[in-house]
Amino acid sequence: MSKLMTFEAMIAQANNPKLLLGNGFSMAYDRDRFSFTSLLESAVDQKIISKDSEIYKLFEILQTSDFESVMKILDDSQHVIETYDPQYALLPNIKSDANNLKNYLVQIITNNHPDKCTDITDWQKKSCVQFLDYFSSIYTLNYDLLLYWTIMSDDALRTKLGDWFWEDEDSINEWHVVYQNWHWYKLFYLHWWLHLFDQGYQVIKETYSKTDISLMEQTKKNLNEWVYPIFISEWNSKQKMKKIMHSGYMSSCYRSLKNIWWDLVIFGTMLKTNDEHILQAILSSSRKNIYMWVSCESTADHISSAIEIHNNNKPRKKKTLYLYDYKTVNPWEYNVENSSM
Repeated sequence: MSKLMTFEAMIAQANNPKLLLGNGFSMAYDRDRFSFTSLLESAVDQKIISKDSEIYKLFEILQTSDFESVMKILDDSQHVIETYDPQYALLPNIKSDANNLKNYLVQIITNNHPDKCTDITDWQKKSCVQFLDYFSSIYTLNYDLLLYWTIMSDDALRTKLGDWFWEDEDSINEWHVVYQNWHWYKLFYLHWWLHLFDQGYQVIKETYSKTDISLMEQTKKNLNEWVYPIFISEWNSKQKMKKIMHSGYMSSCYRSLKNIWWDLVIFGTMLKTNDEHILQAILSSSRKNIYMWVSCESTADHISSAIEIHNNNKPRKKKTLYLYDYKTVNPWEYNVENSSM
């Protein structure tokens, strides 16, 4: 690995790049809405989580705002208690809190989320469209609607990036569109989205165009009726992978990540231990070059080590890791007209 590249230099070098997005993409739009610290503070302010609750005390004891860390503790505690004392009186409470915490996370994200696509300024959308247009396919780990709203704002980008959801004979007169497993899609929701719902026999996507009701209003209505989107909020990679493989839709997205060719650009995620399944999908693919956003070289040490081990074990599928400086690009403030390219 050499010194950090700029985003412009990386784009000039990458061959037909695909894009993998993480929460940094949303935080670049509004850190106060989408950081985990802000989510916990919002949960208390909105009375979703009480400061007197055992859940909140766990956040304090662990000195964390990371929901996945607390989920891990609750799940681990269940396993220990079930082994030592399965009749322990508090076991049902722990199980209930573990499930509630996942539902709380959806509520908090929804409540913190911009209400309408018009909350994103035209200038921000234009900037983000210019950023996204460099990539021939997009994979996202995010739950929010920022990416979807941006793509829908531009006819050319919307045409370029299909996402599998279209009308079928049964949904023509309904408020939603239905998952169609066609081969030419270019947009993949790896960990689900707020406006996707599993009806058991089909996966549907809520729409604004067929209802004139904003997606956030539809989502909030569903939550009030105890209808939750099925998304990946488990605390570790193994649990996330188990849930992915039980969903025909998400497993298709995951297989695509494993099978695509060309180069991959990663923005907004460091693929730490809780996303090990995503890193393994990338390593098992045929792509050779991986471009990673970082603040400094040392922040990618775990990725570098994983690639070195992979290259030693599978010399015919060697990967090369390039690092680019995350400070050289902000999708929401990106203007190709003023770039140095």
